Amino acid sequence: MKEPRIRRSTAETPAAAPVPERASYWEVPEPRDTADVHLADGGTILLRRHGNPNGPRIVLSHGNGFSADAYLPFWSLLLDRFDVVVYDLRNHGRNPLVDLASHHMPMMVWDNLRVVRAIDRHFDPKPKIGIYHSLSAAIGAYQTIEESSFAALVLFDPPICPPRLSETRKNVIRAAGPRVAERTRGRQQYFADWEELAEQLRGARAFERLVPGAVDLLARTTLRRRADADGLELCCPPEFEARLFDDLYKWSLSLNVASLECPIKVIGGDPMTPFSFLPSVDIEMMMLVDFDFIPDTTHLLLLEEPETCARLTVEFLEQRSIA
Repeated sequence: MKEPRIRRSTAETPAAAPVPERASYWEVPEPRDTADVHLADGGTILLRRHGNPNGPRIVLSHGNGFSADAYLPFWSLLLDRFDVVVYDLRNHGRNPLVDLASHHMPMMVWDNLRVVRAIDRHFDPKPKIGIYHSLSAAIGAYQTIEESSFAALVLFDPPICPPRLSETRKNVIRAAGPRVAERTRGRQQYFADWEELAEQLRGARAFERLVPGAVDLLARTTLRRRADADGLELCCPPEFEARLFDDLYKWSLSLNVASLECPIKVIGGDPMTPFSFLPSVDIEMMMLVDFDFIPDTTHLLLLEEPETCARLTVEFLEQRSIA
């Protein structure tokens, strides 16, 4: 899966967890090109360009606490046909850690506006297809209200609610965020090695459907070497991840997805399984957008059925004559 490397960023990036030597694990390819996006508060986001530079451009990011590299089982399927730019949200993945005070939804949306402009500036301008999951799906949707950044959006299990939910259901969703945030703040932050985190994930029901090797990839790409001690730490510390959960579900109630002007495809997890964001598979949501759900998947559908997710994505883009 190695790709030719044209240019590497000169900025230092945090040291990631070491990659194991065993060939059975997913190996993230070297990017074809990289660039740094400088953020309003002094932070940076590292862009990595993979795939076919002559193909339609895909821009891809991840869910809260994860990393773009963890989605390799999905986006690796698009490399032959598409020009794929992946990036981590602030304080995630390969990006340095900056102030907790700026780690909130409005800043994330502003970051994304900078990201899409920087992609055109560094890699030459062309239409962009936003492919986003969970937290980044909400960010991409709000960004589209501010600026027409995308030729199309493909949103996987987005925390976006239909506009006419009852007040009772709204209150349930509002209350969900602080509960998830409280659990997140109790997460372990430091690990002796990446296998320790992988073993924890394998024991959790939310990760039991992932494709072979995806749990190990997720552990490796969401940990970095500690700067002041032995071992590894989460790239996105629990307090940072929790801060977004405090507000994310309230934000999900305030966006009218029908108001977005670009073509949108929503692909959800199976509403009959745990760990799906149920408002995104509401009957009304299905009427508002081009919607599919994938049977026997959860909120982590991109890592459970990556081939189906890729097929539905390409079919949508072909139907809209975008790819």
